[in-house]
Amino acid sequence: MLAKSRGQGVGTELLRFTLETQNVQFVDVNEQNPEAVGFYEAKGFEVYERSPTDDMGKPFQSY
Repeated sequence: MLAKSRGQGVGTELLRFTLETQNVQFVDVNEQNPEAVGFYEAKGFEVYERSPTDDMGKPFQSY
């Protein structure tokens, strides 16, 4: 999402729509993206489990 679009409610609306229309129980969020983590935490999500690899099986890089 473009920085200028943040705080306009677009992500919140997309999340609301997805939760209402899809059978979503979990989301994958890269913990190295603190803005994404904060967004989902603010929406009531909690860490369920952590993985040492991404969804393609590659290890996360340390920065």
